[in-house]
Amino acid sequence: MEPAAVRRAYIEGVAQRRVRYTLLYSEPAPLAALLEGARRYVQDVAAEWGASLCPAELPSLGVLSIGWLGGTLLADLSICFPLSRPLPPNLDRLLAAKFREVSLCLEPMGPVGPVEGYSQARVPALRQRGVVLRPGAAVVKMRGLYFFARAYARPDPAGGVLLEVARLRCGGADAERGLLEARRILRRRGRRA
Repeated sequence: MEPAAVRRAYIEGVAQRRVRYTLLYSEPAPLAALLEGARRYVQDVAAEWGASLCPAELPSLGVLSIGWLGGTLLADLSICFPLSRPLPPNLDRLLAAKFREVSLCLEPMGPVGPVEGYSQARVPALRQRGVVLRPGAAVVKMRGLYFFARAYARPDPAGGVLLEVARLRCGGADAERGLLEARRILRRRGRRA
């Protein structure tokens, strides 16, 4: 089932902004059928962000793995209406209920998951690239959101900064743990969570 229209908006989440994609349908349908359509749309969202997609469990439809300076930024793409975390105990009844819309929310995750290696990038300055370092992590401002990389920096003898950024495997990444880690990093930045 294909959506009749898609609305995209930035909304304020618990710790930061996130992107909400609302899929609007011309006829009401059981939520289970709408979720199948949403799973197909997830590929379009991954392409929009230039990301690869790793499967995840409901309410998450996948974890996006976005390449950045040879390393990895992770983002959770979850259903945020009419499902959300934690899933309700009567999930089967909810999946049978009819709706005209379903919303997906893209929210950056903290750097969780196994490290496959590190890439090195030389940059003239971190702030000019929208990067702020925290202990063991870099906060990267990209397209209105704060993403997170496991990263370390040191002065480059040739000038500028040598940044080591982890390549993370998103397969099996725990989205809930990653979102909590993102909130912890933002709270350390002085933002409220």
